[in-house]
Amino acid sequence: MIKRLLAAGSAAAVLMLAAGCAAIKPMPFKDASEKLADKKHPIYLMTVTLENKLRTGFQPTLQSITVVKKTGPDQWEPQTFVIDLEGRFLNKAVASGESYAARMELAPGEYEIRVLHANSYAVLTNAIFQVPMASPLNVPDGRGVYYLGHVQATMRARKDGDLPAGPALPAVGQELGGVPGGTFDVAITDRQAVDEPVFRSKFPALGTTPIRKAILPRADRARLLKVHSAE
Repeated sequence: MIKRLLAAGSAAAVLMLAAGCAAIKPMPFKDASEKLADKKHPIYLMTVTLENKLRTGFQPTLQSITVVKKTGPDQWEPQTFVIDLEGRFLNKAVASGESYAARMELAPGEYEIRVLHANSYAVLTNAIFQVPMASPLNVPDGRGVYYLGHVQATMRARKDGDLPAGPALPAVGQELGGVPGGTFDVAITDRQAVDEPVFRSKFPALGTTPIRKAILPRADRARLLKVHSAE
């Protein structure tokens, strides 16, 4: 019971940290009654796997994804999509055992997938993680379903010049989770042949609608450091 309450409290803290001034949005098809035909904008799909190889007892659980939409020169409007239980699935290839089938409905415009927010909890201890991305995405007019790829974020020991794996506070949980001394390596790959059946089985609203490929490019290091060092 205590562990469950701590997990809920930690998840809420992660969401508050992620949100800031961002609009909070649920992921499409969380409700089984939702229909693809009712969606006004394109739907973007991606799977996410997080793994902590630095402190294996603190595996990150994805809580939300923040994207930003360009509204002017160096002006970006944040939107945070909340992870739901419907999107989780077992992945025996990683220590955490879980991956996430993420879905986002986005209006036309120029975006970046800016950061993944996660947490991990043990008895009386929590750790908060942030995975910086800054991956560009241009959303066209019209509708459709697009696959962005599989995001594999692996936490390792931090070196000079690397971004930290999350905030420094709360100090005890962050230290135990290895967060200040850790950083995330992010790889984006095309696993549509594996991921598409997961989405179709978990979200019947997709039906037989074609899922078009739109694999995210990895943000270059200079852009990544510029964006996240300024926050």
